[in-house]
This record gives sequence, C-alpha cells and structure tokens, in this order.
Amino acid sequence: MLKKFSIFVLIFAAFTFASFAQDSENTAVEESSEALEEVAAEEGGSAKKIGGIKFSGLKKTKEKYLLRVLKDFEGKEASEENLKEIEGALMREQLFEKIAIKSSEEGESASLEIEVKEKISFLPLPFGAVSNGSPMIGAFLMDTNAFGVKDVFVLGGLYSPSTLSGFALYSKSAVDITHPGFSVSLSASKSKSKIADENQNELFEYKHKSFGGSLSLHEKLSKYVTLNAGCAYLHMDADDIDEEYAAWGATHFAIEKLQTISPNVSLAVGTTDWNGIFLSQKSFGIGGALLFTDYNDEGWKKSKSASAKLVFQQPLLSEKLRFLLSSSAYWSADAPITARQGGGAADVTILAENYTTDKIAGGNTGFEYALFTTKIGTFSGYALYECAISNNFSDEAVFSQGAHGGMKLYLSKIAIPALSFGLSYNASQKFWNTSFAFGMQF
Repeated sequence: MLKKFSIFVLIFAAFTFASFAQDSENTAVEESSEALEEVAAEEGGSAKKIGGIKFSGLKKTKEKYLLRVLKDFEGKEASEENLKEIEGALMREQLFEKIAIKSSEEGESASLEIEVKEKISFLPLPFGAVSNGSPMIGAFLMDTNAFGVKDVFVLGGLYSPSTLSGFALYSKSAVDITHPGFSVSLSASKSKSKIADENQNELFEYKHKSFGGSLSLHEKLSKYVTLNAGCAYLHMDADDIDEEYAAWGATHFAIEKLQTISPNVSLAVGTTDWNGIFLSQKSFGIGGALLFTDYNDEGWKKSKSASAKLVFQQPLLSEKLRFLLSSSAYWSADAPITARQGGGAADVTILAENYTTDKIAGGNTGFEYALFTTKIGTFSGYALYECAISNNFSDEAVFSQGAHGGMKLYLSKIAIPALSFGLSYNASQKFWNTSFAFGMQF
C-alpha cells in the first residue's frame, strides 16, 4: 500500500508543478460554454450552413488534423446544437484546456473560428517510492500529441530490487477509414514474480528474464466503430524456482523457457458525450486471440482466448453527478500461465494483487460526483460496488465482492485525462487493497 501511495504522491506533485507552470502563459480564450453563438439566416430563422472552419491559438496541434476530425460538420447548419457537438468532438481529442467557438456570416454560409488553448502534451517524468525499506525508481518520457496529430510516444524504465524493466511505445491514431492508425511496442525485463491465491496466500515465486513486442493496426470503420488487428510476441526464461513450491510448480508451471506468438483481433462500438464537466462513454467491445506456445523447445501448441467489455456512463439530475457501470470478462483454454489475467480483466480492484486466472467475469457500478474545480483540474469522488467470479488454480469457482471508493483528478492543463487513487475492501476474502492509475481513460 505504501509503495502505491508514494508513487501517487510523487506523480501527482510533478503534474501539479507542470500545471501551475503553464498558468504564466497569457490567454484570451473564454469558457466555451459562454462563447457558443447561434447564427440565424435573415429569412426563415434557420441557421446558415457551415462553409469553413479556422483555428487560432494552435501551438503544436496541426490544423489539418483537426479539420479531418471535424470534416463531418462541414455543410451542416451552424446551429447552437451543432456548435456544441463540435465542442464535444474537440474535447474528445483531450488536447485542449479551453475551446471557444465563434461564427460569422459570409454570404450564404457561416464561417467558424475556433480559438483553443492547448494542454501540455510532452512530459519528462521521474518518479520514486520506498516500501518497507525497498526502493523503486524510474522515469518515462511521454508525448501524447506527437507531431501535432495526436500520436502517442512513450519511453520509460523502472528499477527496484526485484525488477528491472524498460519499455517503448508508439501509436498513431486512426481518424477515419481513409486515415488508419497503428501501434508498436517493445519491452524487456528482469524480475521476480509471485503468484497468489484468492486469499493472498503465496503459491509460487520465480525469477525470469523476458522480452517481447507487439504490432497492431487500427481502422475506424465509422464514427462509432473501430477494428483492431495485431500480433504479439513474448520470450521468457525462468529460473530460481522456489523449492518450497516445487511440487505445485511442477504441476502448474513446468516452464524453463517459453515463447508465445499471439495474433489477435477486436471490435469496439461506442460514443462519448461531453457535458462541460465529464466526458462520458458508452461502449461495447469484443476480442479474441490465438496463442501459439513453445514450452522448453518441445514444439508449438495452440490455445485460444476471448474477452468482452461493456462501459456505460451517464450524467444524472445534475451535470456534476453521473452513473457508472463497467463490466468485463476473460476466458482462455489451454493457455500458458503467463497469459492468465488479474482483476483488471473484470474491471475490479478487490482481488489479490498477484492473483491470476484463466476465466473471470465481473464489473463495478456506482456513482461519481464532481467535488470542485481548481487551476489543476476537476476533483471528483466516486463510490462503487464490485463483484467478480473466477476460477482459481484448483479450478474451483471463486466469488468475490466488495466496495471501492476514492478520488479522481481530471487534469485541465495536461493531456493525460485523469489521475485516480482509491481504496477497496474485499468483503468475501476480507482484505484491503489500494489502487492508483493514470492514463488515457478511466
């Protein structure tokens, strides 16, 4: 718990410093909700059609990228409703702190001028923590708007007495069917891994060296549908298996060397809505993969896996309150132990940190409320009920339930949408967990 809390505090402090540093910049951008104007035609009272869109205030983001994002709005009426939809489309890009839209008549059409203030998207970030006398240090370099077209670049590393790892990622966004995207990643590590049961009892411990990579292609079939296809590779050498668990390991982890090649495909359908405070998501996705595994140079064997995920977020009564529902499932057959999944595959935080399974389903539901807004961003509090059912290593069905609550910070000046810190209680197995996350979506 202390390790996660320490990392949270240090990363939060770094983001806070970066946020306040940008306050020294002078900006004339007004709140977008106050700047939207409806343009009416002289006859009939209907709004004129949008004939052109121009941007001001851009420092890094390329205008041609934003015009591709908004191309479906050209020729539509410059009504208040459509201007709000344009604002929402730009907010979904998560690149701007503020957006102000002004429209003016140009003959038979309306011209839009969109003034923006960009978020910080390039972040060099060191971090460190100490837990029970064991230090952890690391750093990463991240750009969430590389080349001004919302490409993502991440390079980082981590060191602790039990882990030495490095990783690199580059991802190009898919804008539409004529502009597909891709992502490529590489990683290497030398670490000690532990496997626990549902009650946090350690079953197995081993050291291993591994390296791998992945390549994925992303195609936006429509405004709401995205298709992903790719392949991942992993090579792992294991040694120094703890003798105390040798019998258990011989049955479940008879691996000294392992290679996996995993082609995969997924389809996601969804939309997001912006209400001025929350970017709420409604989506459903399914995916599947084949795993070709070579154990100890004994030949390749085939296994398979599948997953599904549902997300429903909806503001209620007040724009500051919203309902949250998230549910996920993961299933695999004859897959290696390295392909097993933890609580994240069921959208829960209540399971033991080192617990993994080949079959799991679960989710969470509850409410989130925007508490207050500062120069850094919007702070919210949330409370969730979580539950999950999974198979343990004895192939027995295990049901877990509990509560999870905490706070989120939606960053206004940095192009990472949120930081989240929470505390959860597993009422079935009776233990506490902490959770910390920062990333692209929550």
